[in-house]
Amino acid sequence: VYKRQVYGRDLPGELKAMFPGVAVLPSIGQRIAIAESATTGQTIQEYLPESTAAGEFRELTRAIQKLVK
Repeated sequence: VYKRQVYGRDLPGELKAMFPGVAVLPSIGQRIAIAESATTGQTIQEYLPESTAAGEFRELTRAIQKLVK
């Protein structure tokens, strides 16, 4: 989701309003670090574990784990 651009800033909020009761998962931004990690053959957690991108993937993982429990 394009959080820095106007149309993507509140997309999760808009989706929640449009589909009440449906889980809206956290988004993963388009980040250079993700592309760089792929070129090294590493996950973002291995490449830059303290990066914003790695944090977004951890947040998404936690949300999915909550849904499947």
